Amino acid sequence: MKSRKSFVRNFLSVLTIMTIATVQSMAQSPAYPEFKNEKFNVDIPIIDKVVKVTTNGVNIRKEPNAKSPRLVSQFDASEECMDCPANIVWLNRPLKKNEEAASPSTEDVFPLVEETGDWYKIRIDTYRLNYLNTPAYIMKKFCKIVQRRPILLPAPEWLSIAISNSPKYAGLCVQIYLDDFNGVSEMRLGKYTNGMFVFPYSINFEIANDKKIRFAQRENYTYISIDESMSPYDNTNISKFIADKYLDLFMNNLDKMNKNTLSVYYGVEGDDNWQSMEIYKGE
Repeated sequence: MKSRKSFVRNFLSVLTIMTIATVQSMAQSPAYPEFKNEKFNVDIPIIDKVVKVTTNGVNIRKEPNAKSPRLVSQFDASEECMDCPANIVWLNRPLKKNEEAASPSTEDVFPLVEETGDWYKIRIDTYRLNYLNTPAYIMKKFCKIVQRRPILLPAPEWLSIAISNSPKYAGLCVQIYLDDFNGVSEMRLGKYTNGMFVFPYSINFEIANDKKIRFAQRENYTYISIDESMSPYDNTNISKFIADKYLDLFMNNLDKMNKNTLSVYYGVEGDDNWQSMEIYKGE
């Protein structure tokens, strides 16, 4: 009888472990299909692990040594706008009054490229809104490695993303991106892949009153003209743009959309926030 009880107890333990693993797997495995179309090729960045900063005031270095130039923010001394993006440069000299080390906060994470001795090589493509498009280094003792995790909708309030579930375009996504400071109003087209949302195509939009959505041209400027009844400034309208007829319009005009920047959204373990990165690919 003791043997039978032991068997039952062991069986239930194994069953419990299997059940927990299954639930965790289901929670971490988004149900979104990956949109596949030969016209929609995307070079997906490799982000398996990220570096999370654990100490304030850490320097980001150009090379893996403490004497290498560090990343510095330069401010316009005459600039009245305190929130204006600073110019980012590599410096290896004492700082001036209008300069400060571009040190990350403990909320910052960076995709890991590789480990080099006491240093992590990281990506800082658009750090502090600057198109650096270069790797950098940060000391291991001020950081920790965190695994990337899949992310799910709904997106946080600062984002506006909708994903199609139609048979024709399942997995294709539309994002409304607004940057009031820089005057940017964009429609972005992308897909969900490998647990991330990636947007390789974008186009500026303008509000009109012509009762339709269309690609328009003004001199050398291409944009999307959108009827005011579907204004993307109203977040409730985002789901309207994943109707097949509008996705047809996007897919048939990919050559007119901007492809110079790849916008990526991903998650990290132990953090509910959405992390973002932009990879500048040039014209």
